[in-house]
Amino acid sequence: MNNLSLTKLGGQCLIAGGIISFIPFLLQILIGGPPPDNVNIFSFFANTTAEGGSLSILYTIMSTFGIALVMYGVSNLNSFLQGQEKDPLLSLGTFLFLIGNFAIMIAWSIDPAIIIAKDSANIANMFISEMSMFCLFGPIAFLGSGLVSLVLAKKEFVNPIFMKISATIFFIVSLVFLYTVFKIADPNTHNSESTVMPLFACISIAQLFWVIWQLMVGMKMMKN
Repeated sequence: MNNLSLTKLGGQCLIAGGIISFIPFLLQILIGGPPPDNVNIFSFFANTTAEGGSLSILYTIMSTFGIALVMYGVSNLNSFLQGQEKDPLLSLGTFLFLIGNFAIMIAWSIDPAIIIAKDSANIANMFISEMSMFCLFGPIAFLGSGLVSLVLAKKEFVNPIFMKISATIFFIVSLVFLYTVFKIADPNTHNSESTVMPLFACISIAQLFWVIWQLMVGMKMMKN
C-alpha cells in the first residue's frame, strides 16, 4: 500500500512539475525568442532577464519548483521499477538526470541576482556564468533522460516508440549542448545569432517531447 501511494505521488509530482516548468519556457519562447544578429548574446539575455523584473523572478521560481517536483517523480519512478527488477542502466540514467537538473536549478538562481545587480554589476558576465552551467550540466541531464527513456521503452512501461524517439532527441540535444560550449569558447561568435540558434531550436523541440513524456509516465505511475 505504501509503495502504491508513493508511486501515485511520484506520478502526480511528475505531471505537476512538468506543467509548472513548461509554462515559463513557453512564455519565454513566445515573448523573448533568440537574440538578434550583431548583438552580444550574453548582454542580450542578461538585459532581457533584468528588464523582465518580477516576471523573470516568477519564471525562475516556477522553473526551479517544477524541476524539483520532476526530480522527485523520476527518483520515485526509479525506486518503483528497481523494486520490480534491478536495472543498472535505469540507475545510471536517474543519477545523471538528478545531478544535471540540480545544477540547472542552481544556474537558474543567477537570474534574480542579475535583476538585483543590474545597476551595479556587469550582468553580461553574470549571465556567462549561468550559460556555462547550462551548457556543462544540460548534456548530463538530457543524457540521463535519454537513458531512462530507453529503459522505459525496453520495459514497455509506456509507448515504446515514443520513448525511443524521445531518447534519440535527448541524446541529440546533449551533443548540441557540447557543440555550443566549444562554439561560445570563441569570442568571435559572441555577436552571432547562429552561435545559440541550434541549441535554442533543439531545446524547444525537446521540451515539447519532455512535457508529453512527463504526462504519459506520470499518468502510468498514478495507475500503478
